[in-house]
Amino acid sequence: MWTDPNFDANQYAFYYARVLENPSCRWNQYYCIARGVDCRKPPNTSSDTASYTEYEYQQCCSDLVPKTEQQRAWTSPIWYVP
Repeated sequence: MWTDPNFDANQYAFYYARVLENPSCRWNQYYCIARGVDCRKPPNTSSDTASYTEYEYQQCCSDLVPKTEQQRAWTSPIWYVP
């Protein structure tokens, strides 16, 4: 519950709520986690000990696509008319 500490019954006003979600993994980050991609250890093609490919490593460890996302929402305004 919220109240407006500066509410003046003689003034026009409008209110709306804005909400931010806690950051969560993007779908591609879930894939990278499931494949066990460790960005500190690139795959070594000569020993082939990594369970992921060079392509997966590049896609998972690149900063071009954010690893998390944060959704936002807002309500329709509520208008107050004196």
